[in-house]
Amino acid sequence: MVPKLIDLYKTGLFLSDELITQYKFEKIPKAVEDFKNGKVTRAVIKMEDQ
Repeated sequence: MVPKLIDLYKTGLFLSDELITQYKFEKIPKAVEDFKNGKVTRAVIKMEDQ
């Protein structure tokens, strides 16, 4: 299954990047809310370097 997904990604037929929504660290509650409500498929929390 994974090799097939990799092939699809390489040919542009599987757009995994479009399934990810990034949130700033301080927006964790919003990320959780959006995920629970089905607004996003994957919520990724970005932590800024200090």
